[in-house]
Amino acid sequence: MNNRLRTVLGQRGVSPDALAEICEVDPKTVSRWLGGRIPHARHRFRVARHLRVEETFLWPEPSKRPGRPKDGLGTELVGTYQNRASVPRDVWLALLREARHEIGVLVFSGTFSAAVRLAVR
Repeated sequence: MNNRLRTVLGQRGVSPDALAEICEVDPKTVSRWLGGRIPHARHRFRVARHLRVEETFLWPEPSKRPGRPKDGLGTELVGTYQNRASVPRDVWLALLREARHEIGVLVFSGTFSAAVRLAVR
């Protein structure tokens, strides 16, 4: 049972049905969260933002999904950019410099990699 979520909802005067509407999920989903199920990252973020609390307060340890790597790779999306041109040059260079094993490039972005390669030299 997630007593922290239940308590914050009560303090903020937000009903489980209202939270379901805010998160665009079924009210049964919110009931499951109150029962202890951990929501997807996008819902955790939305709930925490709406209730004005830290996500880690409501869900101290997000569950590990079976079959996911334990080294932290591929567990959650940390940030996004609208397109590759909006990624700052320093970010690209840091990613390339910090690569330890391999740098994979999709064919779609192959022409872009030539420009990055020139910048690294």
